Amino acid sequence: MAISSECRIDFTGWEAKSTRIKYAISEAVKEAIDYGMDELSRKVTQNLGGMRHKAGTKSPSPGKLPVTMISGNLHQAVRHKRIDLTRGAVFIDKNKAPYAVHVHYGTKKMRPRRFMSDAVAERREAIINRQRYLVKLKIRRAGGNPSEILGL
Repeated sequence: MAISSECRIDFTGWEAKSTRIKYAISEAVKEAIDYGMDELSRKVTQNLGGMRHKAGTKSPSPGKLPVTMISGNLHQAVRHKRIDLTRGAVFIDKNKAPYAVHVHYGTKKMRPRRFMSDAVAERREAIINRQRYLVKLKIRRAGGNPSEILGL
């Protein structure tokens, strides 16, 4: 008498779920990167939106944020762009405001006004938390368990 055992495992449901979750994660990452770039752009623009004063006059608040405006070019030069699927950048258009680096890091005669790095430091945790939330939400909506997938 021969003993025969057979075990069949059907992975079709798992494969479909895995594909949905993979797509959900890629969509969440895109949305999270866009959110991060928008949030940083908004904060940098806010840091550059100080009161106006005339060229050649002393700044009413040297070395402090928000940066006072003379022409408004620096305020209008804030840009952001997607580098690839998982990265984006917030930057100052050098053609519109080539002096941005001097405002940010200062010179011998001018104190630094770190409009970009202060924006990153201030909004970093909020952006990361929002990105985590978006990824978990998309995974959950795709039928997955974020704790299992992300190892939380």
